[in-house]
Amino acid sequence: MSTSILVAPREIVDLVYRASRVTGVDSGVASMLGRSACFACGQLGSQLDNVAEPLASRTSPALGFASVARAEVEAIRSSAAEIELDTTLTVADLAYSALRAGERGTSISMKGSDGVLHTPHDWLGAGRAGIVVVALIATTAPLDPAVVGRVKTRHAQALRDGISISSQNWKSVSELARDYLVEESIIDAAESAPSI
Repeated sequence: MSTSILVAPREIVDLVYRASRVTGVDSGVASMLGRSACFACGQLGSQLDNVAEPLASRTSPALGFASVARAEVEAIRSSAAEIELDTTLTVADLAYSALRAGERGTSISMKGSDGVLHTPHDWLGAGRAGIVVVALIATTAPLDPAVVGRVKTRHAQALRDGISISSQNWKSVSELARDYLVEESIIDAAESAPSI
């Protein structure tokens, strides 16, 4: 039985950022991955289980961002677009980028591998983080104010109360991130070395 720990949203952002940087992800993408993981944990109940494996295997966790961006551009061009995904991504991988696209005026729905279309009302529901998405359907329509309100309420609750994360998943991502820090003795030696 896995125990849970309570963490602040900023701790998730920071931990995923550091783990991403250690595995070779550039700074900008690592920052987006941190915010995306925090969003998935706070809004969808994800447990960081979608973070450690892709980073450890060095697969591109940024594919979700690129897929949503492509759908958004195509929708802006023609008012609607359907983009089939050629890699396995889940709602948790795509939700943060899809929400940001919605804030810019493009509504992103996700078609699950079972053929069910999940609108923002649906995919923001608890227990949806692991749904495998096969296509994105984008339309030029703003997000429903009810969806925005629900996101803001959950965000405020996460800031106030923290986010419950599986301690095993936290440990797995922490193991990846531990090489991000440099030992104090190495910094001291670099600072005391004669300059050239």
